[in-house]
Amino acid sequence: GEFKLFDGVSGEFWTRLEAGEECGVVTERWREMDDGVGGGDAWVVAAALKNHMELVVQKATELGVSRFQPITTMRTEARRVKTERLRVIAIEAAEQCERLTVPEVMEPLDLGGMLAEWPEDRRLVLCDETGGEPLLSALQDLPPGVPCAYVVGPEGGFDPSELDALRGVPGCVRVSLGSNTLRAET
Repeated sequence: GEFKLFDGVSGEFWTRLEAGEECGVVTERWREMDDGVGGGDAWVVAAALKNHMELVVQKATELGVSRFQPITTMRTEARRVKTERLRVIAIEAAEQCERLTVPEVMEPLDLGGMLAEWPEDRRLVLCDETGGEPLLSALQDLPPGVPCAYVVGPEGGFDPSELDALRGVPGCVRVSLGSNTLRAET
């Protein structure tokens, strides 16, 4: 028979099952499917939220991010992140929206550790509650295809020293999400 095969990494394929001589079953990939995500390479870096991390991972997955990196900051309320549970949420969200890849859900890092490992070729798009360029305008100014990570702070915002450290990353793009005070999970 024919069915779809999905492994969360290389995509989804129409597959045929046929009787085989040695192992009893042979599968044949015969048509790769396309989910429209387009192989994007956007990361979300978010401060661990006490009650809303699952929602953030679910929605980020639906929007096509390739990696989710929880961080802890001076004002982070949740100190324990259930990484395995978040990975299950990412898989379920990928299945729900028929996305063919599942984003990596990384182990939490403290902000300083994350910045120490920051890749030079990735733009840090800082959602800065103290101000910045409007998001759409800032994104239009980026070169096409540049890999980005969107950094969102904790409830109560980043400490001023943390904002200074984030702004010090070469190529950091400060963006404003408007004049309203948004909930951290938004």
